[in-house]
Amino acid sequence: MKNSFPLLTTSLPLHLAQEELLNRQPGQTGSPDQAVGGCLVLTGSLNYALVRRVVDHLPVMFDVFRWQFDLAEAAPRVTITDQFRRPILPLLDCSENPNPRQAADAWAINWFVKPFDLADRRFFDLALLRVSDYEHRLLVRGHRLLLDDAGFDRLIRYITEAYSAMQADEPMPSQAPSYADEVESARVYLNSLAYSEDHVYWQKQFADLPSPLLNEQATGQFLTRQLYRLPADESFGRTLNLAVASTGAAPADLLLAALTIYFSRAGQQSVCVFGRVVAGRQSKRQRSTLGRFDCLLPIQIKYDPDQTLPMLLRTIKRQSRADGSHRFYPMSHLIQRLSDTNGPQARLFDVLVKHIPPVPVFPIEGLECRVERYASAEGDVPLQLLWRDNETQRSASLQLIGNPAYLSMRDARNLSYCVEHLLLDFAHRPEAAVGTFGSTAPLTRTRSATAYTRCHPSSQIGRLAMF
Repeated sequence: MKNSFPLLTTSLPLHLAQEELLNRQPGQTGSPDQAVGGCLVLTGSLNYALVRRVVDHLPVMFDVFRWQFDLAEAAPRVTITDQFRRPILPLLDCSENPNPRQAADAWAINWFVKPFDLADRRFFDLALLRVSDYEHRLLVRGHRLLLDDAGFDRLIRYITEAYSAMQADEPMPSQAPSYADEVESARVYLNSLAYSEDHVYWQKQFADLPSPLLNEQATGQFLTRQLYRLPADESFGRTLNLAVASTGAAPADLLLAALTIYFSRAGQQSVCVFGRVVAGRQSKRQRSTLGRFDCLLPIQIKYDPDQTLPMLLRTIKRQSRADGSHRFYPMSHLIQRLSDTNGPQARLFDVLVKHIPPVPVFPIEGLECRVERYASAEGDVPLQLLWRDNETQRSASLQLIGNPAYLSMRDARNLSYCVEHLLLDFAHRPEAAVGTFGSTAPLTRTRSATAYTRCHPSSQIGRLAMF
């Protein structure tokens, strides 16, 4: 197949969103927590040759498939070359297994959590699983350096569009905008007035590092990379829907309000700081580009027991909007100013709230398509709450990913129960004062050695990774 891009070999710095990832997670580039992706379930008669042609065309369509990193350098850079390798697409036949779908699920989860081979410099992986003559699963995962949730959706959309075009003998989709061009745009921002304004804004928001909501236990340090996952809770989703209907507030604001009440009482502090995943894609061009754009922003919320719930929700909404207008400022710049340079890497937050976007629908003539998203974790955040909207034929739900060195699984379950209880109270008394809502159990800071299940490739808890 003839390449449609000009011959080139160029070196350039990383995008600001990529730099932020490396600054937040030094030394974790090869961690299994660095994968973003999912699974495209295809029901019907699949043409293997067309799938192979679509995959072969990926480096032509998206320049990030031709990116190579040298992360050992003090200032990592990327090299983009026209001499790309054809993406590998292994085919695994699970149809002879007594339970082919279960076998495919188990293989997929093990594959998703496998660390990237940094020496091989492959930062995208694909695989095709055959469940039967009329059911296949196309697995796609990319490193966080080159893929975010919106990028995964863009990649799956291209795969389905290209397959349909080849099937109908129509022209291929037009080439996607280059992520390399976005790198230059991001660098221009660093020398702009907007950067200076954002710098002043975040300095006013954080004069000092906030008090942590979770403290690391010395006895748990050896487990800091062994994350656990609690099952996606659909009971929570039903309760969240009730609270949304009763208050008219956004689900994210209600969840932040409940967490503020919980942690303020558990830690006896009046200000809580949480993290949020904020989309960095603003323009139509960026929405068509494959690459990392997402950023993590802190949100600082004050707890006042005399404040009514509507007042608290309005405060959260205003704060989210104000912070969002300054989203492009690198938080590592702020942390560097606030941190003790001789101490360990500091964090602005240790509890992250992440919204899992709705699963898109990508039709292919003659095939029924279903997308399953891989709910990946941010490797350096002790506790992460991933919530999903109510979708067609799927309930809203909450999934917790935790680090037992900071919070045991038992305490994480308690947190989930208390947050759901608070949301139910919100639904029943939407105008009440914050201090009158149902009390939560205290947050136990001790860690039970047997109270969690490690998130390991061989563990059944791995099945919970598909959201």
